[in-house]
Amino acid sequence: MVETRFSVAIHFIRSRHKVELLRKIPCWIRRTAFSVLALFPDKSKTPLSTLGGINEALKTSLAPKEDFYAIVGDGFVYKPDAFKDWTRFRMKEILKTCNNNFREAIVRYDLYYNTLADNFMVKVDRASMAHALEVRCPFLDYRLIEFESKIPVKMESKL
Repeated sequence: MVETRFSVAIHFIRSRHKVELLRKIPCWIRRTAFSVLALFPDKSKTPLSTLGGINEALKTSLAPKEDFYAIVGDGFVYKPDAFKDWTRFRMKEILKTCNNNFREAIVRYDLYYNTLADNFMVKVDRASMAHALEVRCPFLDYRLIEFESKIPVKMESKL
């Protein structure tokens, strides 16, 4: 149940356009809205509710860019300090390579540290081990990954 709630919060917050739009609103307006929402506590305590999602989005938009993954869903899922520190460090690295472009950094962080390792590589590994095969992933060569990271998101093909 907690995993479902967290994934819904991530889905709501990960919508890059919403976060970018919220960041364009002056900070004092976002702080005021966050303070007003704090006066009306969300009794359901889930991001599934509208109030919980808005509160989470405002909290995330007020934080520094490198803290995005460290604080998203923080009220719904326990995150150790070591995880938060590691996430901040990795996000800072990716923001540097993306010239501080937040949307591009979110896409790259998600690809490098969430999607690739948790989804694709695990499935290939399990399928190959089930049939006693040694599999090499040709597109995981570090030179190819470094080259891909230099291509701006706008120029990448969306297939």
